[in-house]
Amino acid sequence: MADTSANRRKFKLVRLLGVGGFGEVYLADMSTPSGFTKTVALKLLKDDIATNDDVAARMHDEARMLGLLRHRSIVQADDLITISGRIAVVMEYIPGCNLSTVLSRARFKHEIPLRVVLHVIAEMADALVAAFSRPSTVTGEPLRVLHRDIKPANVRITPDGEVKILDFGIARAEQMDRAAETQEIALGSLYYMAPEVLDGRGASLASDIYALGVTFTESLIRERFGLAGDTADEHQEKITRKLTSIDFKGNEEHQEKIQALLFSMLNFDPDQRAEGQEIVSRAQGLVADLNGPTMVQWAREMLVDIHQGDTGDIGEADLTGTDLFEDPPQSTGEFNDPGDLFDEPTMGVSLSGEPTFIFDTPRKGGPSKNVLILGAFLLFTVLGGGVWFSMYSNTTATEKAVAQTTARFQAQAKAAEEAKAAEEVKAAEEAKAAEEAKAAEEAKAAEEVKAAEEAKAAEEAKAAEQAKATKTTSSTPRAPKKGGPPVDIKLFSAPLGIQVLVDGKSIGKTPKKLTIASGSHTVTFIDGDKKIRKSINVTSGGKSKWTYKQASGSVK
Repeated sequence: MADTSANRRKFKLVRLLGVGGFGEVYLADMSTPSGFTKTVALKLLKDDIATNDDVAARMHDEARMLGLLRHRSIVQADDLITISGRIAVVMEYIPGCNLSTVLSRARFKHEIPLRVVLHVIAEMADALVAAFSRPSTVTGEPLRVLHRDIKPANVRITPDGEVKILDFGIARAEQMDRAAETQEIALGSLYYMAPEVLDGRGASLASDIYALGVTFTESLIRERFGLAGDTADEHQEKITRKLTSIDFKGNEEHQEKIQALLFSMLNFDPDQRAEGQEIVSRAQGLVADLNGPTMVQWAREMLVDIHQGDTGDIGEADLTGTDLFEDPPQSTGEFNDPGDLFDEPTMGVSLSGEPTFIFDTPRKGGPSKNVLILGAFLLFTVLGGGVWFSMYSNTTATEKAVAQTTARFQAQAKAAEEAKAAEEVKAAEEAKAAEEAKAAEEAKAAEEVKAAEEAKAAEEAKAAEQAKATKTTSSTPRAPKKGGPPVDIKLFSAPLGIQVLVDGKSIGKTPKKLTIASGSHTVTFIDGDKKIRKSINVTSGGKSKWTYKQASGSVK
């Protein structure tokens, strides 16, 4: 067969940028038959990612959405192609590092000027406003795109001072018919979720603004902000406490304005938060007024040599230096279940409060292969998924090497499947053991509750006898007995997902709302091998919320 590579785009793989569970990302020089050249990031995907209907539907939504998004601070995807039958994503190459790397004192030893932080926030806010409010070039209607996972790890900063928002993989557009069914799932990262999202009221532009406010705060204090407060007062106290650690040296005259901007973005009430364009204007005004280097000056001096981790070791599979050619248009790729595609911090929380995986329930039926390929393109573009190996050009000299490499990866895939099966068996055994241990713990807890109640009854009987013998009335107050009018209470924990018992009976995992009779009760939090018990007194006019904090091991 004649080699037609002269009529196809060529990608010279310059350097391996990253390795993931789903392949590799390369810095590549792309050249077209007409002589046009461009530096791009090329992501080569494995061809054995199994089909998942809900994933495909979500990717289809994302493909339609990102095709309409254009902004200087939103990463751009250029094309979806196949190389020797394997899906490949051609995207904008963004040098530099993620904001999370800069904020880590262990990885970045230098101070971050206030002016630089405000510039980053202004650019991010402008991108969020554009995604939500900018009219579609197709329909003329605002896109109403919500990111839903704003955090430092999803922001890229280049050595030239550019700011790019990554990962629109769980974004939502109000003006688009959704293929994926996610009405009962709140997606995102717990520490950046707004109070109303944690409470099950759904996402909005205000919740994206809240996540941006948390990112803003963490950029100033360079430490974790933490979960939103349970109440408006508790949340306000937390913000005030965090803001006291901000260093305003050299910019003291702007301290009040910066703190006011932070409070307006982190307000407990979403209706009281500042609007996106207001944040852009206020942040840009502060950038103009603050002392210190500009974003470009700082980035060119501080980020020129920064590296974000190594690429891993893939041995002979590293294709650096290889020339790869795009397949003719009729070539397509197959892919299957993305498995652990999403980073652990990004998760789904059902509106009932139970943590869950994003792709728990496959949907019946699904889109075509072409839709799946297009979805894979956009999903891997924004989530940074890597790929494995892609074939060389169609020359006789390389066909044998291609076959050998393919066979090697097939063997690796088989070994991975066997390892996965073994892990599943092990997980099932561990789950069974955990269930048995849980049952034993619950039985023990019930016995302890019963023993405590019997001891209390004996103590009360003894006190009554003593009162009768001395003909005096005991002044010792007693906790009200159970059986009074029902009262609504809430059990919470930091972090979420802690098993909880009430009076020895399991009621699930936190957060949990329930209605119980007024009176005294025993609440037990099961945190690994620890049991933390708290006797609570429930009255219609008393406390209604108890929170277990893992860090201190206390219940308040």
